[in-house]
Amino acid sequence: MNMKVVEIPLDQIDRGERLREIDEDYAIMLAESFKANGQRTPIEVRTKQEGGKFRLIAGAHRVRAMEINGLKTIQGVVKAVTDDEAKLLEIDENLIRHDLTALDRATFLAERKALYLKIYPETANGGDRRSDQFRRFADVKSRFTAETATRLGMSDDTVERAVRRFEKISPEVRRLLSGTYLANKGVELDALIKAGNGADQRLAVEMVLQGKAKTVKEALAVITNTEAPPVDKAAEEFQAFRRKWEKYAPKTKLNIVALVMAEFKLEFIEKGATSPKAGV
Repeated sequence: MNMKVVEIPLDQIDRGERLREIDEDYAIMLAESFKANGQRTPIEVRTKQEGGKFRLIAGAHRVRAMEINGLKTIQGVVKAVTDDEAKLLEIDENLIRHDLTALDRATFLAERKALYLKIYPETANGGDRRSDQFRRFADVKSRFTAETATRLGMSDDTVERAVRRFEKISPEVRRLLSGTYLANKGVELDALIKAGNGADQRLAVEMVLQGKAKTVKEALAVITNTEAPPVDKAAEEFQAFRRKWEKYAPKTKLNIVALVMAEFKLEFIEKGATSPKAGV
């Protein structure tokens, strides 16, 4: 169903506390785009209970861009949603941005999961047996993963891996990682998950940031007095390729498959074989 787009006075919009601070440079870029092409995407608001103003759900940078251009109104859609549903919409808007670090994405997805489970409680409509409650809870979590993956254009594995990073890395270590290059290194965040406790996680991050270790895995090996396992370069490259594969467009995937098939065909012709062995 199409939502009605209306003109909303900027002074009638209550922005509230945002999940992310306004990036002024990005707002200026949007303002220039609006001058050339107009506003293509309406903001989303809900009517505030007190004061009669609209409460901003999504579009803080668009609002700021209009202010920069000296305009008084902005195109928007008014939605009848609850506080939790509005927060969910704001989280989704942030998740589609390309400038998020791996840690940012994990944080937003974990918060989205908490809100989703709150909006769709697993023990609703009776059922006092523990097995029934567990089944409902597992079902809601499964639906969260599937719905989030579809809405945001991610794979189920990507969603689950991101939430796991947030849940398994201690709050203290997440704060320590914020603003560092490690916050955007998924392989390093996954290595931290394998640490036995938050104290080891913290020490590992400090060692890497201080240059005492090249990687989290290396730091944890020192902390636990164990030798780091030999690096499986082929396995690491394959996992890195899998992560990239999830982001490729369908046409790009087809081109890659065609290239691989051509390479294998040439290789096996040279060896006198007709086809690759199973599992290769």
